[in-house]
Amino acid sequence: MSASACRLLNLLLLGALFAGSLMVYSRLPERFPVHFGLSGQPDGWAARSLLSWLALPLIAASAALLVEGAARLAARHPELWSVPDRARFLALTPEERAPIIHRLQRFVGLVGLMTTLLLAMVQAAIYHAATGRTTALPAYVLPAAGIIMAVIVGMGLRMNARVATLIRDAHHRRAAAS
Repeated sequence: MSASACRLLNLLLLGALFAGSLMVYSRLPERFPVHFGLSGQPDGWAARSLLSWLALPLIAASAALLVEGAARLAARHPELWSVPDRARFLALTPEERAPIIHRLQRFVGLVGLMTTLLLAMVQAAIYHAATGRTTALPAYVLPAAGIIMAVIVGMGLRMNARVATLIRDAHHRRAAAS
């Protein structure tokens, strides 16, 4: 999936998160859970207000903007990327760095998309707990969050290794051409 596709999907998911949250707002009780202990039981509550209910979607949108802004800024300023063998990465020409930066932007887009997915899942879980569909955080939330986090970490490790290989290969191509 390309970085552009990740951005589009993230934007659509954010739109669905806001639309869904607004659609169910009137069904919320006067107080709803906003924090859950390790047992899954609610241990923090908020009074119903549009701002308190949209806090998580606003955090998701802010995170998406931050991730997108950071990726765009780093594309123009390659020294901002945290990559293995940074000195060799920065020694590459902009043309040699371009496919590496493209891959990094794709990774950042996937992380942003998965973060929004995680926050949308938590918002749905809060709604289910608030409306009495469950008495605690739904059982799927913690395992699903763990899986999403493990996937992000795994993708990061794989990306780090791949970027190191791309940097090394670019330098080998340069040396062979000389």
